[in-house]
Amino acid sequence: MRARRTLIALVLVTAVVPAVAGPAQAQVTSTVRLRVESARTGEPVTSYKFVVTKDDTGDPTQARAAGCMPGNGSDPATSYPSTCDWPSTHTFTGGSGGADNLITQGTQAELSETEGLQLPDGKYLISVVADGFKIDGGWVSVPAPDPGLVKVGLQPDPLPLAQVKAVVFEDNATNGQFDPGIERGLEGWVGHIADVLGEVSTDWYGNPLCTEYDAAHHPIEGTGGECKSNAQGELVIPNLGSNRYSLSVVPPDGQTWIQTTSLEGGHDWDIWAEEGHKGFDPELIVNGAPIPESQFGYVKPTQLDAAHSGNATIAGRVVSVKSYLPPAGGDTFEGPVSRPWISVTDLLDNDTLVYAAQGNADGTFTVPGLKPGDYQVAYWDYDQNLLLQLTNVQVADGQTANVGDLALSHWFSEVHGSVFFDTNKNGRRDAGESGLQGQPVVLKSRDNAVVDAGSKSATTNAQGNWTLKQVYPYGYWTILEVYNDRFYTTGVTYQTDNQPAATTVLGSGVDVATLNQDGLNTRIDIGVQPYARGTNGGIVGTVVYNETRNELDPRLAATEVYEPGIPDLTVNLYQPVTGPDGEYVIGADGSYQLGRQLGTYTSETFERPTDCQARDAGGTPVNLLFAAPATGGHACVESPLMGNQVQTGFAAVNGNYGFTTVWQYDAAGNLIRDAGGDPVEAPMPKGDYLVKVEVPDDAWGRSKYNLTREEDVNVFDGDDYEPQIPPPPCAGKLHTVDVAGLGTDGPDATQNPTFADAGGSPYEGEQRPLCDVKLVTVSDMRSTAPGFHFFTDVPQPGRLFGAVVEDLALGTDPKEFYYGEKAGIPNAPIGIYDFTGRLVHTINADPNGFFEVLLPSTRTFNCPLPAGPCPNVFRLVGNDPGVPGHPNPNYNPAYRTMASQWQIWPGVTLLADVALLPTAPVVEFPGTQTTHPPRCLLPDATPELFAVSTPYVNGSGSFTINGQGFGATAGQVLLDGTQISVTSWGERTIAASVPAGAPPGPHRLRIVRSDGREARNTLTFHVRGGTYTPSVIEVGPGRAHTKIQQGLEAAAAATQALLVVYPNTPSQFAPLGDYFEDVVVHSPVKLQGVGPGGVRPDGSSVAGSIINGLGFTSTNAVQWSTLVEGIKASPGWSGNQQISEGQVVYVVARDGQFTSGYKASIDGFTIQGGDELGLEGTWQTPFYPVQGGGIYVNGYARNLQITNNVIRSNGGAYGGAVRLGTPGIGSNHNDGVRIGYNRILHNGGSNLAGGVALFNGADGYEIDHNEICGNFSAEYGGGISHYGLSGATGPANSIHHNLIWANASYDEGGGIMLAGEAPPAVPVPPVSPGSGPVNVYANTIQSNLAEDDGGGLRLLQAGNWPVNVYDDVIANNVSAHEGGGIALHDATGVRVYNTTVTKNISTSTAATSDGNPVPAGLSTGANSVQLQGTLPPGAPAFSEPLLFNDIVHDNRSGTWDGAVAKLTGLGLPGDTTPVNVWDLGAADLSGKLSPTNTLLTKDHAAYVNAEPSNVVGQDPKVRQPYDTIVNPLVWRGAPQFVQSVIVSLDQPAQVAGDYHLQPRVNGSPALDAGTTGKAGVVAPAFDIDDQPRPVGLYDLGADEDATDAVAPLMTNLAAVPATVPVGITVVVGALVSDAVTGNTKIVAAEWFTGADPGRGRGTAMKAVDGSYNTATELITGTVATKGWPKGARTLYARAKDANGNWTAVKTTTITIR
Repeated sequence: MRARRTLIALVLVTAVVPAVAGPAQAQVTSTVRLRVESARTGEPVTSYKFVVTKDDTGDPTQARAAGCMPGNGSDPATSYPSTCDWPSTHTFTGGSGGADNLITQGTQAELSETEGLQLPDGKYLISVVADGFKIDGGWVSVPAPDPGLVKVGLQPDPLPLAQVKAVVFEDNATNGQFDPGIERGLEGWVGHIADVLGEVSTDWYGNPLCTEYDAAHHPIEGTGGECKSNAQGELVIPNLGSNRYSLSVVPPDGQTWIQTTSLEGGHDWDIWAEEGHKGFDPELIVNGAPIPESQFGYVKPTQLDAAHSGNATIAGRVVSVKSYLPPAGGDTFEGPVSRPWISVTDLLDNDTLVYAAQGNADGTFTVPGLKPGDYQVAYWDYDQNLLLQLTNVQVADGQTANVGDLALSHWFSEVHGSVFFDTNKNGRRDAGESGLQGQPVVLKSRDNAVVDAGSKSATTNAQGNWTLKQVYPYGYWTILEVYNDRFYTTGVTYQTDNQPAATTVLGSGVDVATLNQDGLNTRIDIGVQPYARGTNGGIVGTVVYNETRNELDPRLAATEVYEPGIPDLTVNLYQPVTGPDGEYVIGADGSYQLGRQLGTYTSETFERPTDCQARDAGGTPVNLLFAAPATGGHACVESPLMGNQVQTGFAAVNGNYGFTTVWQYDAAGNLIRDAGGDPVEAPMPKGDYLVKVEVPDDAWGRSKYNLTREEDVNVFDGDDYEPQIPPPPCAGKLHTVDVAGLGTDGPDATQNPTFADAGGSPYEGEQRPLCDVKLVTVSDMRSTAPGFHFFTDVPQPGRLFGAVVEDLALGTDPKEFYYGEKAGIPNAPIGIYDFTGRLVHTINADPNGFFEVLLPSTRTFNCPLPAGPCPNVFRLVGNDPGVPGHPNPNYNPAYRTMASQWQIWPGVTLLADVALLPTAPVVEFPGTQTTHPPRCLLPDATPELFAVSTPYVNGSGSFTINGQGFGATAGQVLLDGTQISVTSWGERTIAASVPAGAPPGPHRLRIVRSDGREARNTLTFHVRGGTYTPSVIEVGPGRAHTKIQQGLEAAAAATQALLVVYPNTPSQFAPLGDYFEDVVVHSPVKLQGVGPGGVRPDGSSVAGSIINGLGFTSTNAVQWSTLVEGIKASPGWSGNQQISEGQVVYVVARDGQFTSGYKASIDGFTIQGGDELGLEGTWQTPFYPVQGGGIYVNGYARNLQITNNVIRSNGGAYGGAVRLGTPGIGSNHNDGVRIGYNRILHNGGSNLAGGVALFNGADGYEIDHNEICGNFSAEYGGGISHYGLSGATGPANSIHHNLIWANASYDEGGGIMLAGEAPPAVPVPPVSPGSGPVNVYANTIQSNLAEDDGGGLRLLQAGNWPVNVYDDVIANNVSAHEGGGIALHDATGVRVYNTTVTKNISTSTAATSDGNPVPAGLSTGANSVQLQGTLPPGAPAFSEPLLFNDIVHDNRSGTWDGAVAKLTGLGLPGDTTPVNVWDLGAADLSGKLSPTNTLLTKDHAAYVNAEPSNVVGQDPKVRQPYDTIVNPLVWRGAPQFVQSVIVSLDQPAQVAGDYHLQPRVNGSPALDAGTTGKAGVVAPAFDIDDQPRPVGLYDLGADEDATDAVAPLMTNLAAVPATVPVGITVVVGALVSDAVTGNTKIVAAEWFTGADPGRGRGTAMKAVDGSYNTATELITGTVATKGWPKGARTLYARAKDANGNWTAVKTTTITIR
């Protein structure tokens, strides 16, 4: 679950003050003015109320050196952390603070555009309400830019209602999550929702939940009362107000189901519903449609059936653990989990659940009678206080697989203890001391409201014991309150789990601060004694911020659990004045006359505890690098790594006050003072007292708070009840109850129209005393606790405190607050949006990833809910890029932009967290614990094209190329293989010219340096003329169109269009000329950029064609929706009709619209900023799943060419960079799509894919010559994910000549994933249709990481389709489970030949691993029952690949010991255990592999059949082997979660290992050791570098030694144009080189058609430069087509070197139309 910083942190201003040249500075002012307007129309709102609150949130921008470094002094007041104002470090009071923070309240008369308020320097929030509008606010820092105007937009009523949605499903895979399309829904389950106080029974209109309404909105009789799931398991509860709801579901009567899913522990699911909330998961879709956000999975108790029965057994024990510092080795055994639930799913039978039952009371379990096979065991506790976990188990016939202790971690903290009669008053519970039964124990926040999540309260049992089982790990101090008016506290004894000895604190406080972390426990025993006769506990109460006023008599005002205390108010104690008649004297105003003052108290403000010591699991002190000293009175930092802590002393809590003594007076009535001038006090005697709260005036003479009176009721149902002990009577002055609009109104009638409409007060017109003074009776042997209730006309803001964390990675730096936890993301910007998608405010996280913000709360108090109010709900967008023109400078493209909703209550502090997914994996610098995304650098001196002056010419013309790395010496510029003239050549600029007569059409522009290095991605250059005359439409400054979408609409009207996009006007925030658009391509246009743009190392830059999706929801969503809905309506598109948003480029097509005759293309751009945002759409538009990503090709976009782009920093639900189609809807008909010559960098995907996603029906796709680096998937395929059936007919799919490097997946397939789509959820699931045929060749697949199987290449349910893997280097990849290089499952048609699989690692650290070694180079295993049933009799029972001519060498398999968090067997630094090489095999012993002509590290006799042709135990002698280092990181909160991080220098992939064979003279055993083929599969004719392999002299692996290939090489043979009318002359050309073979001159070349006339007898071709005089030549020839018949004809060409060696014959095709 991101937002950015802009301009001034925590300031929302109305305009940007332009920069002024010279030393002049912008004018500032301390006078603040206010404009209130409709957020929808911009019209001014002229009648309103406001409250100004001091914003005391922390400063995330404070420099670390300026007070935020530990050890900067010994005085607690002047040293860290007191000197650090970061949100993570400073002390905050809670809520909106106290009276000191409330600056003023008023109306438009006091603050407007013309009336200003002069404020002291500081930060402020102005909250505003107006009739007919929702509350909102604006932030300002003083001094502010002159004229100090703050704009506040208010959303007008009526507001849209929300709904919650859930899916109830059978968790057949039993993994605690919903697997869409695989697991079936459950019908007839009843949903229940609750708010903070209890179950909700009615909808917004007051009718039973799920009442249905007719068109006139009348309730339909017979509906409502129960909300049930439908046949698909979907449950909908509509017509709700904004709130945080807790949803739970109940099965139909008589059915037994066990819940497996949990949001954050427990059975319920929290839902934050803002106005208009639709209840969908923002990213997941099923069959193209969104699914509900709340997901309830269940299993039925299940016993083995006959099909899964046998003679094998799985046994073990489930235990719980506690986790401490340090993360490595910090886990401690807690004890067995009583009666755990155990489920077993058959991994070879489509993950079918075969067993589910409870274990024993001692945590042990036994599952006997299983058939042999591979299983996944899930284990969890029924109450779901512990995290469900999984492990994979292989069990053989007749054997028992004992998995040992299976550890579960805690979701929550547990706080428990006792309240006991402390007979000896020592504060410790001694033997024989009995407990106090029935005593409430309450957990509160520091603002004095009850905590809003987890366990909130408990009541002691007969032994006085109490337990808060599910204490939410807030990460900040909470307050444990134990108050009883008949008992006083003698002392408190506490001990955390890892505290060596208990600590006792003597004293009589009732509040103790506790810091609680997940998985850790604390015991707190509270000793009490009854008040002795003649003593009492005095007066102890709270000044309450009274937001919900539903009692008609304010004397009976109750404090709701969500109402905070008010700090900083003066509370005075007086003696009543007794008259001669013995009665208390009443003043002229009707109040009780105040006598002697007997005391004064300032209502409390929370103070952070001091002197906290972090400890490891054994109790040894750990001095954290970010913590303050544990002695000397330094404040305690609030970090998870501090563990559980308890305050040594008693807590001050906001709003509390107390009097247990009274001032003493002498006989003359003078106050007696001590030597220091303080009043002398004595214990308070029983009797009557007057307690008065003084409400201060603000600087303008207006009262800061309003006292709750009879007129101020804002909730109108319910009754007043007289409590058992009546509260003290109100004793303030009399006032006449006067609600405006009822009876005769006086001049000061209270405006409360809603109350008046409801009938008003029963006391209307009566004289009633105010309750700012109360007559309090102190009785013997008890205390009394009167509360005072105040409010403001505009509710005070609430506070959110939380962190931005990386959801799938751990903090690696010991200096971080989140070391060993989910990593905090420093300085991340957070955008705060309302329900319409309007940006309200922007804040930033601090260097620890924490943030803090005050937000407008709510004034919707009369909701049909148990609690009454509907809190405000805001959307927090983490890593928010900002809006066009005002981007957030701290936006981090290495992370996704994701959102979450959070509620705001007046004056209350609530916890929020924003969890982000990365768009890129991380690597670690050697010798440090600092991680960073791979930078994906190009090799030095690689030429880079940034932009051309024009990407087309009309027949001929000149153009300029701008970039870098071209070199000082002129090289070559080519169109395809044809060299064109260069008029000037420089390191950064080239001027070139297309000559007249150049073949018309699109050509690949190539730039080759003089040393032969070639630019990787350039662009397509178009020569218009002849038969290639597309209409040119131009976009850019001064062009016909200024927006890309305008050009696309014009292109849609043309028959053939070339849409050229020039750079936009550079600006301060878009220096490379970005277009901030999300564009829709709905015609077969060639969308052509001029290049990606770029920045050189010296800071100079070149503008490019950049399409930037940042800011979509805030600026473009409504117009985009209108456009797309219009296209959908007419002319429409074929295929998936579900509209998705958030992607930068959206391609939709009609069947037959995109053809091969004029191939649509997207070429020459940078495409960035697409993201799913974690939103469920925008309120103003229809609901669209926010899918995000760079390019999303919906369907039927046949032959689309996506080439020569830089696609970077996009995040998508299903693939981040390029997505072809949608899973689960059948064929998407995206046939013949090519993705070539792109740089695909740092993109992230949430589901099924990371960089490139290919779904069903991408038949014949080609992915070639791309650099795919630094992409990340939260599921499958970090680099490329082919998921579903493609290529069942027609040409095979191909992935070739790509550099796939440094990608990662959180699940399977770090580099490439080839998978069939999972079969549907039916009782007898069919076999997956498989993947279709794929050729994977000539790729470098290196340094990728999978947190499960298949670090480099993973094949899963690919079926029996042929998958050819050849000429690839698969090296240095890492898997956390099987197959660091390659992993196979249900993939029986795989052929791996002439491939180098080396230096890959398997760590066995995955959650599903048992920690034991597994095959690291190539791993396979048994086939599923479903797939095996489709194979012929006698077929192998496992996925046995065809293997020959390979190098499979030095692939290392680790052993993971979770108990001590140690990884061995990989040769890592400091590991003295032998390196464990396991190149290949089936770990489950389901069969032996049969490689031939393969170089292996050792024979692997148990897993590999012996074969004489293999080369065993010899070094292959590659040029530069590279050993990968991994660093396993353990999450403190869940030690089963182990993240592997590759430790690598920040360098290009080519530097991290070179796996070409050494020169022949060095004698590699791989030389000439290959065979021509095997089982009908022929060895490739060329190697990874396209060098020919001489027949009969095949080398092993991907590389063919150059000295083998004595013949020269011909490449890039092409005919231009390739399709012509008869009689047109065609130009053919090619590149010929002998530089890496014989290194002699090229002397001749020829072409021919038809039968081969013999070498030297074809039609001669010429050298382009005029003579054959070098070892590398560009050659050309002309072909006359006069008399040729219509149709295709093959043209053959070859060339000869000076030694008489001819190249192999190459072919191309010329078609006569």
